Amino acid sequence: MGIWLMTAAANLVVGALVGLCGVAGFLLPMFYTAGLGMSVTEGLALSFAAFILSGVLGSFNYKKAGNLDHFLPVQDNKSNVRAGHELFNYLKLSNV
Repeated sequence: MGIWLMTAAANLVVGALVGLCGVAGFLLPMFYTAGLGMSVTEGLALSFAAFILSGVLGSFNYKKAGNLDHFLPVQDNKSNVRAGHELFNYLKLSNV
């Protein structure tokens, strides 16, 4: 239970710092690795998951407030499909 409270508190503090000044996202992986003993990979993955969740929630709130013109950034489906096809072929051929 203590680990969850520490994690929630760290997420709230870092989230407030990011919201206030736009910087401090680098603090979460450091807390996860040093404070909770996670590996660097686990700390980065958990940090990215926290930012993805906050980004999705923020997007819904901005759309609800009328601050987003388009909910999905897809305007021309044919060009997006073509770009995805070209990227797939490049990655397949270059063995990345």
